[in-house]
Amino acid sequence: MPDNQDPTILELGQLFAMPLTALIDADAHAASSFAEFIRTQGFEPDPEDPTNSLGRLRMISFTYDQQQPNGQVDAIRVQVPLLSLLTLPALGIQDATVHFCVNIVKPIQTDQSRLALDPSALPAPAQMPRMLARIAPTQQSPKERPATRAHMDVTVNIKQSDFPDGVIQLLNRMASGTIVATAQQNRPTLTLAPDSTNLIGVGSFTIVKATLLDTNQKPIAGQRLSLLQGQDNVFSLQSNEIITDPNGQASFSVVVVNKPPAGVTSETIFVLALVPDPLGHLTEVRANLSFNIQV
Repeated sequence: MPDNQDPTILELGQLFAMPLTALIDADAHAASSFAEFIRTQGFEPDPEDPTNSLGRLRMISFTYDQQQPNGQVDAIRVQVPLLSLLTLPALGIQDATVHFCVNIVKPIQTDQSRLALDPSALPAPAQMPRMLARIAPTQQSPKERPATRAHMDVTVNIKQSDFPDGVIQLLNRMASGTIVATAQQNRPTLTLAPDSTNLIGVGSFTIVKATLLDTNQKPIAGQRLSLLQGQDNVFSLQSNEIITDPNGQASFSVVVVNKPPAGVTSETIFVLALVPDPLGHLTEVRANLSFNIQV
């Protein structure tokens, strides 16, 4: 320390450098926090490649049903990079204004004896005599600030920084990283096969075979199927629930027991299954079948 008697006295260059160094440190800390945000929010460990320092891009996924022009309902699965949904906090210092007063205490003496022996040995600009100084109080009224206290006024403006080239390339890749695919092939399927869809009069009946297959098109055995019909209650169903056999199939009878309302020539039954996936999540699978009724 230049002056052991007073810790507030520093070299003049140090006084000027302190606020500049603090601003540089603040900018560096903001950049480091931004990089940490990208790492923790945008990436996750890659179990297939533990040596990958960043890991793999963190994705979020969701599904929704979309009806096709032919009336078929497909499950659409969408995967989106998480970073593409977040506002990236790339903040930096746009400009700063530093204002403070300096009280020059004394110069740091140079070696005058050397100058006397060799007048040509003048100090270079970087070796010119240095000054000791302290931050001095500004001239303000005592009500605003005590005159015995030194202070420094700093105004800092923060802005959204320009993204580095690497982040821009990452964002461009993420723009093409959204995946939209039909997930119907990844869902269990339920099909209905009736002996006939034409029923004539009360008392007529038919047998319907339901087949339930998993995502690999293999039979799902022991699965409960729920049978439903419209509010007109035209049919008598064999049961409200049936269970699939080892072949993933279950049959039930449909009997006309009531005349449909006047003007109605078609009635529909619905078959519903809630199929668990390996994680225990339930997937709703349904099918419907319409019958033409003549009375």
